Amino acid sequence: MKLTPAMLWLCLLGRPVASMVEPYGVPIDSDGMQITPFGKWPADCIRSHENGAIIRAVDEGVEVTSTDGTIRTFAKKPHCVEHAAKFAMAQRAMRAGKMAAKNSSASIAGFADGWKQHVGDTVQQHVGYFEGSYTIPQPPPSGGNGQLLYYFLGVQDNGGGDLTILQPVLEYGRGETGEYGWAMASWNCCPQGEVHNAPAIFGLQPGTTAQGSFKIDDNGNGVVQSSYNGQQSTLQVSHPGDYNWLNVALEVYSVQSCGDYAGSDASVTGLTAQDTSGNGIDINWGPGGDADCGGTQNYDSTSWTVHNDN
Repeated sequence: MKLTPAMLWLCLLGRPVASMVEPYGVPIDSDGMQITPFGKWPADCIRSHENGAIIRAVDEGVEVTSTDGTIRTFAKKPHCVEHAAKFAMAQRAMRAGKMAAKNSSASIAGFADGWKQHVGDTVQQHVGYFEGSYTIPQPPPSGGNGQLLYYFLGVQDNGGGDLTILQPVLEYGRGETGEYGWAMASWNCCPQGEVHNAPAIFGLQPGTTAQGSFKIDDNGNGVVQSSYNGQQSTLQVSHPGDYNWLNVALEVYSVQSCGDYAGSDASVTGLTAQDTSGNGIDINWGPGGDADCGGTQNYDSTSWTVHNDN
């Protein structure tokens, strides 16, 4: 029997599918797992931090430096490291399969969890800057049915060392008050097998725009920032590798009908990338993903738009 990317992901993780999910305060399932933009992750391997915190992997675990200079060290957990290794293996298999799928798991009502329409480009230069403007789509016609929708641009270090991912993530799900809506936050995976996020920005309105960006700062840290209406969600990551993969993606969980997708097209425009010397990078996207509900994606070097029928 030939393994599909979705079957491979499940076999590598050895975990069953999650129940209904929501952003920020996502329920922990019976196996102690939570949904993140990197798929299901052990809940005790997920950490939230203040804006501007610096994340650094050290031999003992993960060191977090707050903006006031306070340093905390979280001990390395073998099961976190093991989970991240399986995740990295699944990612390599996905790229070898020409981006057919990523983070896929079993489905409910025939809709598979994981990455849907997406594009990616492995570049020869070391990425020093990547940004785009997110147009917030209309909410799903279902009005909130337990689903979680992620839209993001991202950078990854796929050079063969420790996998590092930075993403400013727009998401639709259940927020602080229990009502469904759009939110945005900055995420990092996977120092010593952990996932990290900065405080979320809530209350994003359909038809408005938000900014997502990555840059290497003067200290050599990778800075991922989500910005909306004067609010920011920012993480800094000290990582010695080089970022060489760009992507833009739609990722979904617990979709049960076409009405659970966004009620209008979502887009990321003004996509701009530079190397660490400030020279422009020509982006040549390669497409991937299995789309539901008549899903399409239109893209060029500077824009990406995704559509799903309701």
